[in-house]
This record gives sequence, structure tokens and C-alpha cells, in this order.
Amino acid sequence: MNFIPGCLSELQIGSPQSIHNLTMTPLLSEKNVETDYLLLDKALENDLIEISEISESGSVPDLKVLNKSAQRILLLDGEELLGAKQNRILNVSVMVPAEKTIKIPVSCVESGRWAHQSRTFRSAGRAHYAQGRAKKARSVNYSLRMRGTRRGDQSEVWAENSRKAERLRAQSDTAASDAMYTKFRGNLDEYLNGVSVVSNQTGAIFSLNGSATGVDLFESAEVLSGCLNKLVESYALDAIDYRRSGTDGKNHVAVDKLLEQIGKAKPESYPAVGEGDDLRFDNAEVSGGALVVEERVIHLCAFHIDDEEQVSTRRSRMVRASARNRYRRNW
Repeated sequence: MNFIPGCLSELQIGSPQSIHNLTMTPLLSEKNVETDYLLLDKALENDLIEISEISESGSVPDLKVLNKSAQRILLLDGEELLGAKQNRILNVSVMVPAEKTIKIPVSCVESGRWAHQSRTFRSAGRAHYAQGRAKKARSVNYSLRMRGTRRGDQSEVWAENSRKAERLRAQSDTAASDAMYTKFRGNLDEYLNGVSVVSNQTGAIFSLNGSATGVDLFESAEVLSGCLNKLVESYALDAIDYRRSGTDGKNHVAVDKLLEQIGKAKPESYPAVGEGDDLRFDNAEVSGGALVVEERVIHLCAFHIDDEEQVSTRRSRMVRASARNRYRRNW
């Protein structure tokens, strides 16, 4: 069952907040939902979760998660994990069952390291930059349809990181995306200080250079409050990239238009990693997914797809076979 249109219909659009070329438009809900799960950073802070390589030898696209808590733990699409044999980002949102160990799908964002830096992972305190999340969402959706797996296009992730780091002149010895956030820490903090949570806010639409780019929506104001800084930083790095490269953006999309496009998308449903169902949608206008648990939309993330991205995706699929061969050789 598609719970997304009903979820969107209950929202109100708040007053936008802008800092430089980034605008955050709050999504508001009158529902007062009490959550029965923890977020990643809170769970790590209280030693209630352990994330590690799946074995001593490791596997680039998979990690092991041990939930030591009697509560479920929510991991969010795009959250970045630092340490172990290389830094990773989550491919999808996952509700980790209480007191269980599961395997989660990830993508590498540090192509130049494959050696233990630590036994377990720590949180980077941010989500991967939005442009990369959008491309990852499309490749994960394609992987689910074609192979029934939640694999990202790893070669594309590395290539996108490399291009962005080169534009921002923020390369590192291990090609870690972390270097970009380190270099622009002051600028990112300026964006973070330019927006704030408002009453009854359960989600946000982010616009770059006046065009609605992406949406993250949660079931409660409590969860949004705990995640907003991660999301702002995700879009802020793209905003910095746009300002430095002089990119103006294409296909200017209004906030309400993006919500309409998401509501009209026809998702395919898959059993989620962990608990719940994974609704995935992908068409010429929007791409993304929603984690639904017990008929509740726990997290929805979606991105507008512009013409340039459509061309890039078609090219990526044409070279996917050779990319997979290179991936196997490297690892």
C-alpha cells in the first residue's frame, strides 16, 4: 500500500529560511507522534549500538550492526560513518530491531584506504552531500529492480566524490569525502547557524539557487529536530560547490511542485532491511524512497531529477558492466 500521498496531504508548508543560496522550507504537521526508537547518535553516545565490518576481511558494500538496546534504532539514508577499514554512507534508511544483529547496505566514500583505523565506526554527525545522495538513490532503486539488492553504483560514488573534491580543491591522501567538510567547516557552520527548527516541524524542503532540490520528512518533530543539522550540512556542501563553481542550476522547481511530483510517483514496495517496508520510486522527475514501519512513514527522502542528471544516469547504465569489473578488481 502506498502511504506517501496520505502522509503528504497532512502537511503544511512553513515560512522559508534562507542563508546565501540555500533555503530551508519547513514542513509542518499537527500530529504529535511519540517515537519508540532511538537515533544513531544517541545510541552511540550511550553505547547501545555497535557498527563494524562484517568480518576481519570486510566487505565494501556491507556492514554489521549490533543493537544492544531494548529499543529499536533508526539509521538514516546517507548518514556517514567514519573509521574501521574505510568511511561509508548508508544506502537506505534502516530500522534496526531491538537486541538484534543485522547486515546493512552501504557505499564507500573513501576510495584510497582499506585498512583498519578502528574496530568500530563512529558517526560523522552529518549526511552525505545531497547531490551524491540523489545519485545513490537512483542507483539503489535500479539495483532493487534489476537484482533485488540495495547496491549503490560504487564507481559512480567514487567518481562523483573525486569531481566534487577537485572543484572544491579539497582532495585527501585517501580520497575521503570527509576532507571537503573539514576544509569548509567555517562555511558549513555559517549555513547551520542560518536556519533553525520551528514548532511542529517534521520535515524540510531544501532549495539551491531558488530551485527545490530535495525533501526529507519524518513522522515526528522530535526526530526532525535530531536530524536537521545533518541534513542542512548535506545541502550546504552543495550550496558551497554551486557558489564556487558559478552554477546557477536548471529546471527551477517550486516547493509545492516538488511535493506534487512526489505524491504522484508510483512506488514499488520491498521488504525493508531490518523492520518494515521499503517504498522506492523513480521516474523522470523525482527519485527516492520511504521507510514504512507499522503503516507509519518513518522517513521519506526524495530528490528532484534535472535533465543533466537524467543524461548522467543513462550514461552510467551504459558503462555499468565495465564499472562492475573494475570494482571486482579493486576489491
